[in-house]
Amino acid sequence: MMRALKISLLCGVFLGCAPTPDTSTKLQIVSGPMEPANGENTSLVLVEQECSKELLGEAGLLPPPNHRTRIRMNLDQLQTSLKQLMGGMEWIKSNQKVWPQRASMLGVPDYMISLSEESNTNMLFNKTLGDAARDLCPAFLDQEAQKAPEERLFLLDVEPTDTYDNNPDGVASNVQRMILLYHGQYLDQETPQFEPWLNFITNAMSVAEDPLDAWSALCVALISHPEFQSY
Repeated sequence: MMRALKISLLCGVFLGCAPTPDTSTKLQIVSGPMEPANGENTSLVLVEQECSKELLGEAGLLPPPNHRTRIRMNLDQLQTSLKQLMGGMEWIKSNQKVWPQRASMLGVPDYMISLSEESNTNMLFNKTLGDAARDLCPAFLDQEAQKAPEERLFLLDVEPTDTYDNNPDGVASNVQRMILLYHGQYLDQETPQFEPWLNFITNAMSVAEDPLDAWSALCVALISHPEFQSY
């Protein structure tokens, strides 16, 4: 009985400090005699515990949400996305579509050896996607330069000859809209997350002979970024 009382008192010391509407709470245990199991007489000492609500904080009753692991697009999703973003342009070399030739290497099932498509990104997938972006983006931007402003898909707020020096607002706005289009993220121009992208295009324009080369580089960067290929 005395052992049960001792355990109860100890639990009260540690559990009795739960936050209350007051800023703090105190628990006192009055001393008294008790006989442990070994037969030796002992006494309880006065224990005073003070707990601050600010230090303990508050906790919700529900468990934290489970965040799923991001997976990459499969080959069909990737082809469809790039085709829509680039106005129907397809990745073609030597008059042949490249994606079907890379299907087995990119984890597309053949239903003889494999039955499910690979959904994890790897170096081969990243390399292939980068190759596609480097082939498609320059040709796509060349087409953009020949189109009327209302028909363009990438150069929405700028002209093909605009630079950051002569149209800083248009360049920044165009970068912002492309991040939203390619990554599905709206980044305010004042946020730290937007700054690297703006630095990228301004640095590219400072070294490129043609502004279209800088926009092509941005196109490649957007497509090669993990935010484009995974969800």
